Amino acid sequence: MLAEAYHTKFFAGHEFSPNEAKCLSLLITTHSMMYAISTNEFSEVFELGHLEFTNQPNKEIKDNASFFLQNFSLHQKKFSKVNIAILNNDFSILPDAYHLDRELKSYLSFSGGKQELKNAFSHQVKDFKFAYTIDQDLLSFLEKSFSNASIRHAGAVDLQLFFNHPSLQNNDLFLVITDSMI
Repeated sequence: MLAEAYHTKFFAGHEFSPNEAKCLSLLITTHSMMYAISTNEFSEVFELGHLEFTNQPNKEIKDNASFFLQNFSLHQKKFSKVNIAILNNDFSILPDAYHLDRELKSYLSFSGGKQELKNAFSHQVKDFKFAYTIDQDLLSFLEKSFSNASIRHAGAVDLQLFFNHPSLQNNDLFLVITDSMI
């Protein structure tokens, strides 16, 4: 168990059938983690949970993720889909003209200032690439915990939503980006 303090929030709706296909959606940041269990079509939410770490000077994010999954017993449940969004500052948005997979680490190192990156990934969003890096221990832990996980950067998920969600089509959209989270 963690020696640091943390706060949890939990909401449970009606019970779902063990045979019912369920989707797990996770958002993982350095200081908090959230989840939702819903139907595969996202039409009904059964359960929500949030855990905020209030003091963690040298704690590894993988250890926090492990504690989070155990705290809400997520590792014991079966899900037909698992969507994981990672939110960190190690990303860059690149026009297709400048994007080469073999140079992702160089771009991320230049834009983020970190010299030694172990891995780099990208997602195509419209006519640009959303490049990011993720802690290798966290990635390995998540892939081991959920073999059917789709792991993406939260920024790429949001941008894909802005461009493709039917309710946002033909509408003006204003995006405010700050250096804090609500």
